[in-house]
Order: sequence, then structure tokens, then C-alpha cells
Amino acid sequence: MFSSEPQTAINNKASPPLFWGSPRHALMMLIAATCFWGLSFPLTKYWQVNTVDCPGGAILSSLTLLAIRTVPALVVLAIFKPHLFVLADRRALLIGSFLGSINFLGCFFQILGLATTTPTLSGFFTSLASAWVPLLALVCFRISVAPATLVGICVGIAGAGVLEIDTSGPLVLGMGEGLSLLCSVMFALVILLLDRLGRRVESSHLTVGFVGMTGLPALVLAPLWAQKEEVLGPWMSWLGAVLQTPGLLLDVALLTLLCTVLAYHWMTTYQPRVPASRAALVYLIEPLFAATFSVAWGYDAITLRLILGGGLILGGNFLVELPAWLPRYQKAG
Repeated sequence: MFSSEPQTAINNKASPPLFWGSPRHALMMLIAATCFWGLSFPLTKYWQVNTVDCPGGAILSSLTLLAIRTVPALVVLAIFKPHLFVLADRRALLIGSFLGSINFLGCFFQILGLATTTPTLSGFFTSLASAWVPLLALVCFRISVAPATLVGICVGIAGAGVLEIDTSGPLVLGMGEGLSLLCSVMFALVILLLDRLGRRVESSHLTVGFVGMTGLPALVLAPLWAQKEEVLGPWMSWLGAVLQTPGLLLDVALLTLLCTVLAYHWMTTYQPRVPASRAALVYLIEPLFAATFSVAWGYDAITLRLILGGGLILGGNFLVELPAWLPRYQKAG
């Protein structure tokens, strides 16, 4: 009895809370993934602006971008993460492929929408996926949503609205905005289903199926669409020229390595380790990152609207995190 107290103190000192593998670590990795997705908006817009001469139009151009990212992405994963191919069982591959097929639709609608809308408006409508997640969870699975989460999401969406919508002119919703809105529903389904299904397997083993099915359908659909439009030959020649253009090659490389390989691997690995509603709120930072990259590259300027919108988005995250940081506050509430 005499030595039990010192021993307990020593054990407590020797066992500090671990960061790696913790929910906070998972949140940090999701924030990094969201940063890369914010980068994808100006990169994708650059592709659309510089491929207006695609023989099959915007549809074929969008399918082409998805297709040419897939094989290099899988090759990179095979080189640096070979265990993802070896250890993934059939169930993980099936779940990853199922989620990837939904993500393919979302990515296609988003890329096609960016042909006729701005990255900022696309970012706003895409961020609405965060709003659909708790609503879909409530409707589909009867999962209640904490009041703090609802308030945080509302504040975050308000910030996205301030950040993305220019009130100096009329808001006209065209085809691009409609496609971006549709893609947000697809992404919300991915977030919610990844939360439900990703906990049943080793989450990192979902990566191969997810990345593969996000782009492999485009490898089939692109030549089929070119054949349908009777531009298969011109499209192949155009694609050869595109792959020899340094600017477009760098654009595709960044989209492949950062926005596909790293971002999707981190998403499939770490999102199942946090609640879907909290992951959805983290993803709401995406338009803030997109705006930041636009400012850095000279595509936009720092304005009061940018500061206010970004502050509201970060404030929404703070509202959700506050109870976890202050347990007494949570009890008092």
C-alpha cells in the first residue's frame, strides 16, 4: 500500500495521451485532405479553360481528366503503398469500389460544372454536402444530430455563402451551378456511407477500390462517348497533344498526386475514425482553401467578404469542437 501511490504517479507520467492514431490526428489529416481538394478547384478550372478545343466538348474533356488521373494514381499507390493491394480483402475492395462509383458521379458533375461556372460558386455549392450529411443521416438512419453540430454547420454554411456569393450582382443559377449542386449530394452520400461502412473493415484498405472506381469508369466511357460523337480519331490526336503540353501535364500531375492519391487515401483512412457530422464540417473548409489559393495565385484579392466568410467557417468548426475541449462546458450544457 505504501508504494502504490508513487507507482500510480509514475505510470500516469509514462502514459501521456497519444496524438498518432487519435481522433484529433484523424481530424488533422482530414483538414490536409480538404486543403488539397480546395486546390483542385483552380486546377480543374485551368484544365477546362485550356481544353475548350476538345473534339467531344466539355463532357469528353471532363471524362478525359478523370480517366488520365486514374492509372497514374494506382501506380503511385502500388509503389509507395503496396500493402493496400496485398492486404485488402474482398469486402474492403467491394465497399471501396461501391463508394468510389458514387464518388465518380460526384467528380464528373463537379468537373463538368466547372466548364460553365466559376471555381468560387462551384466551391460554395459543393460545400453544401456538409449540410446534406446530417439531414441524410437523420432521414436514412434516424441518427440524431447534436445541437452544437447543427449550429456549427449553420454558421459554417453562412460563412461559405458570404465567401462565395458576390452580392454586387444578381445570382443566376445555370447549368454549372446545377451540376455542382448535384455533385454535393453525391459527395454527401460518400461521406455518410463511408462513416457507416468504413467501420466494418480496415479503413485504409478501402483506398484502392475507392481510387480505382473514381476514375476507371471514365476510362471506358471516354472512348465510348468519343465513338458516339464520331470523334474518336480526332480525340486521340488531341489527347496526344495535351499530354505533351507542360502546363497541362503539371496540372494533371498535381491533381493526381495531391488531390487524388493523398487526399482520397487520407479520407478513406481517417474519416471512419471521426463522426460523419464532424467530418462534414471539416470538409466545409474546402471553399476557404480554394479562395486562399486563388489569392496566392493572383486570381482574387483579400476583401472584407473573404475575411468574414472565412471567419464564420472557422467559427463553425470551433462551435463543434468546443464541448470536446471543455468537458465542463459540455456538462453544463
